[in-house]
Amino acid sequence: MVVTTVSIRLALANICKRFHGTAPKVIPVAALGGQKHRLFGVLIPAEYKQEVYAYLAEHLTLSVSIDDDVVFLAPHEASALVQLGLVQDSTHAVA
Repeated sequence: MVVTTVSIRLALANICKRFHGTAPKVIPVAALGGQKHRLFGVLIPAEYKQEVYAYLAEHLTLSVSIDDDVVFLAPHEASALVQLGLVQDSTHAVA
């Protein structure tokens, strides 16, 4: 699966909707570094942070603190996040 800033943003929007019923209007995501050493930086809006960080820590092997302004994701973590958001999205589409 190819992970892009857009797919990360969409996955996070789906996760945010689970807790708040709506997604933030803006979820900044930046691709950092080159192809071989890429990281993704994600800024979760403050009003979503607590629930989203807890959810990510529970479902992924991420260690994030509520004090962290930016979450940095390695490619495999970004891919897992996108899959988590897509699975969630498909289960809500059926319901």
